[in-house]
Amino acid sequence: MNEFFFEKKQLCTGFSPANFCQIADLRLQRGQMIGLLGRNGAGKSTFLQTLARQINPQQGQIFIQNKPIHSFEPTKWAQLLALVNTEKVQADFLTGLELVKLGLYPRLGFWAKPEAADLYQIELIFDHLAIDFLKDKMLNHCSDGEKQMLHLARALAQDTQLLVLDEITAHLDFVNRRKVFEYLQSAAKEAQKLVFIATHELDLAAEYSDKMLIFAEKRAFWGDLTHLR
Repeated sequence: MNEFFFEKKQLCTGFSPANFCQIADLRLQRGQMIGLLGRNGAGKSTFLQTLARQINPQQGQIFIQNKPIHSFEPTKWAQLLALVNTEKVQADFLTGLELVKLGLYPRLGFWAKPEAADLYQIELIFDHLAIDFLKDKMLNHCSDGEKQMLHLARALAQDTQLLVLDEITAHLDFVNRRKVFEYLQSAAKEAQKLVFIATHELDLAAEYSDKMLIFAEKRAFWGDLTHLR
């Protein structure tokens, strides 16, 4: 048995041969934040969709705790991985708090009533992200940036070991962008999560990521900002 929480072997992602992307071998433990960097269309989102089981790889496999990701049944998978991608759930009829509470259901079941400890963790998330003022605000009255923060809070409330985030700071101002990166780094270290974040925030990715996976020229490899063109 190997010692890694996350492992990828000979992975190739993409929708057609014209945009296949060969991914470097990845063997990772929890407690890290991995920044995914590259130009638009380089394959970052496709890799994250493959990791989240939304699309199948063209070649190779991804393993979590020595098990192929497609061997997990759906409820267990939702307890293991939380995803925020660029296509958000449309839930304008919910308040901010109601949206964030949706993150509890993979663990509790749809009809279960959250316990005091669950609600306390949600309070902490709202506090750490400084979005208390969004609890009672209807989503159709929220800005794109406010919705982005609430979807992140929902993923954090899911309390998973894997956190997969695609352009999570795209609609945020500079203060909130830094706040999000700081909090995700803290969550990775203190809660022992493995965080994947695709971003164009080069300065923040370089400052807060433990490693950077560079997507360029139909491949993804470990590197730094000097490899971006």
